[in-house]
Amino acid sequence: LEHAGLVLETAVDGLEALQKAGSSRFDLVLMDMQMPVMGGVDAARAIRALPGWQSTPILALTANVFEEDRRLCGDAGMNDVITKPVLPQTLHLALLKWLAPSAGAAQPAGAQPLDPRPPPSDLPVKPDKTVWHARDASDASLQVTLARLLDLPGLDLPRGLAMLRGDARKYIDLLGRMVAVHVDELALLVACLATGDLVEGRRLTYSLKGAAAALGADELAAIAGAVESRLRMRAAEAVGPASEWPELAAIELSLLTLAAALPRPEPEPRA
Repeated sequence: LEHAGLVLETAVDGLEALQKAGSSRFDLVLMDMQMPVMGGVDAARAIRALPGWQSTPILALTANVFEEDRRLCGDAGMNDVITKPVLPQTLHLALLKWLAPSAGAAQPAGAQPLDPRPPPSDLPVKPDKTVWHARDASDASLQVTLARLLDLPGLDLPRGLAMLRGDARKYIDLLGRMVAVHVDELALLVACLATGDLVEGRRLTYSLKGAAAALGADELAAIAGAVESRLRMRAAEAVGPASEWPELAAIELSLLTLAAALPRPEPEPRA
């Protein structure tokens, strides 16, 4: 979006989004459905109640396609729903539909206009495992990492790269960040199952499902989605211990497999 010349403000949760909406004006809001502290539905409803916010477009971003979720978004005053993984052309089409013509008009030099067409890609339909054409994959170490990732089952590397318009370095960086965050959150998920905290358990698995799907980690996204669906259908007292959830071991294995294929983090320089 920044490459298209749009100026962005981010919020870590719905409460911060509400606070920013109360103190600033925006042309459009992209609202995640599930966030800590305050979720997207409650945040959208609260923002709509603010003076001057009755007509500003609010677009939901969600990894769920259930009709009940769409209905909740509409009832909260959201204008549209964009499902994850969010393809660049899908997002651009939605923004072209809902942004006022003057919004983001002052584009910086080098900005690329919003484009509803599929992103250009140098990747062949059947990518060669030894010759890569991601636009920044010129050095040998990057080639080696991409080749390792290509061999991983359950990872759609060409689609993941296409989501970032062929930016291989950015893709590898985001994949590493996702692995680090969700490895740490596995212990939280185990604790949620032990205590019957379905709301937080669903939020954690929803977050993992969306992040994995966006980066082409389809197998990991499917496992996280299965856990989220099980939590949706269970009462808190019937969640059961983590040992009854074999999906948790599958999630851990998938994350560790991804970590092993990625470059090791650079050591922090000594003071």
